[in-house]
Amino acid sequence: MVVEYNGDVYPCNFFKGPEFFCGNILYGNEQEIWRMGRGFNRFRELVLNEKIPQKCQGCIKKPRCFSGCRAWAQNYQKGGFENEKDSRCELGDAFVGS
Repeated sequence: MVVEYNGDVYPCNFFKGPEFFCGNILYGNEQEIWRMGRGFNRFRELVLNEKIPQKCQGCIKKPRCFSGCRAWAQNYQKGGFENEKDSRCELGDAFVGS
C-alpha cells in the first residue's frame, strides 16, 4: 500500500494510475479503502477468478505469494499482467519460502 503526500492510496508504487486509485486516507476510512479500493480489488480478483498462471494455481507457495508481484510479471512493461507469473519465481524459494 502506498499513501501519497495528499492522502491518495494505491496498491503499490508500480500501480498508481487512475485505474488503481483506492481512496484517500484523509477523507475515507482505512478499512473501507482496504476492502473496497478499486486497485486492491483488481488484484484480489486476479487470484479469486484464477487469472493467474496455471503453474501458480497448484503451487504450495500460492497462499503466501498469491502468484507473485504483478510488477514483476513478464508482460508488465507491455501493460499486461493477468495470467502472467512473477519472473522471479524461477529463482526458487529466495523470496517466499515453501
